[in-house]
Amino acid sequence: MSENKEMNDIQKETFNELCRFYDVSGRPPTLKELSEIMKTPISSIQYQINMMIEKGYLVREGRGTKSIKIIRRLPPPDTKMIAIPLIGKVVAGSPCIAEERREGFVFLEKYLPHPEECFALRANGESMINAGIHPGDILVARQQSVAANGEIVIATLNGESTVKRLEYKPGSIRLIPENDLMKPIPVHASDSFVIQGVVLFWKSVCDFTK
Repeated sequence: MSENKEMNDIQKETFNELCRFYDVSGRPPTLKELSEIMKTPISSIQYQINMMIEKGYLVREGRGTKSIKIIRRLPPPDTKMIAIPLIGKVVAGSPCIAEERREGFVFLEKYLPHPEECFALRANGESMINAGIHPGDILVARQQSVAANGEIVIATLNGESTVKRLEYKPGSIRLIPENDLMKPIPVHASDSFVIQGVVLFWKSVCDFTK
């Protein structure tokens, strides 16, 4: 067992990225994924993970990084609250976090890289209930115009804002609801379609510090 229980700066950075990946994806990253995120050799990532286990931040319940469990978190950097603008509506062709569209702020103690690129939105409707997103939940997203296949996006389709899972297939794009009673929405070449952001995580509003 390591005598020094505190992580060094490299370990903290690696641990924060591991936690961020887990919070977004619901699983720990593989060594390869974390190596690509950190731009560090896999052998170095393996060493850092072993040190985090020794220092009591992670535990391995089996083989490989998929069996890693986070048992202790670092405090937010300099313990400052992060204010994320809460916008009332996503509008096609307009910046998501334009000041005139803000309803207020949600305050997080959660570490987020580049929080100035993030915004929050209140969920409306039941199209994503199978993913655990319920009416009134607060979604925190990163503002960006592209997304990977399978990511949950905030987008506008023909002027209407929506939150759906993005599906790319050869020659087609669809917005997939997480509700067995609803059908996928095809995006046609003639449609006005803009991705406004990728959802990082969501919580009930009562889970946020007011």
